[in-house]
Amino acid sequence: MNLTLRDVTFGYGKTPLLKKISLTVAGGDFTFLLGANGSGKSTLLNLASGFLRPTSGAVWLDGKNIAEWSPRARARVLAVAQQTSPPLAFTVREIAMLGRNAYRSPFAAPDAADDAAVNRALAWLDMEKFADRAGNQLSGGERARMMLAAALAQEPQILLLDEPTAALDPAQTLNLLDVLKNLPQRPGVLMVVHDLSLVAALAQNVVLLDRDGTIFANGATRDVFTAENITAIYGSAARFWVKK
Repeated sequence: MNLTLRDVTFGYGKTPLLKKISLTVAGGDFTFLLGANGSGKSTLLNLASGFLRPTSGAVWLDGKNIAEWSPRARARVLAVAQQTSPPLAFTVREIAMLGRNAYRSPFAAPDAADDAAVNRALAWLDMEKFADRAGNQLSGGERARMMLAAALAQEPQILLLDEPTAALDPAQTLNLLDVLKNLPQRPGVLMVVHDLSLVAALAQNVVLLDRDGTIFANGATRDVFTAENITAIYGSAARFWVKK
């Protein structure tokens, strides 16, 4: 399963926010998406998920234009976990079970496969002890893991993550990334991150978005995550995050 953006351009007005974006995420890939604030990282994820339609270019999922996929079919292979979620009175288990909607008929009760997928997702993220707690009673980090559990319960082949570690402490961050890298039948992951200290040790590939909405560099971490590239994207102070 491949997700491919091909010459994608997008803007909310006359001036494009993203320009001629081309990249591919394949099953098993572990790709970090980096860029300064305002460079369009979250917008790129919304285009990749099919939530937004490009002004020009196209997004392809398994060789088919993502616009031609039904929402139900798309949700069986592609999952998205946003950075934040509103406070919810539903329990953690109920939120995680939303990830199984694509597999059930409307109003049908969860079956054994649904229960098993949710239980696995909660266990991977150490959220079993919170299963019956309301989402609006969780900390920011716990809520982020709850929403990721819903995405993992979809059993996706492509997983898009918008700063999933933003509300986590260092130990939780490393545990979450370890979970993602060791999932059975690991999906292709495209993840927005701001913590540059994670990149060299954990990313397989890196995409650098420039401030003008173009891809500055895209490739293997050892080739892209360099002091020169990071300085160009973030400024001179950021170079100290990169080993020479």
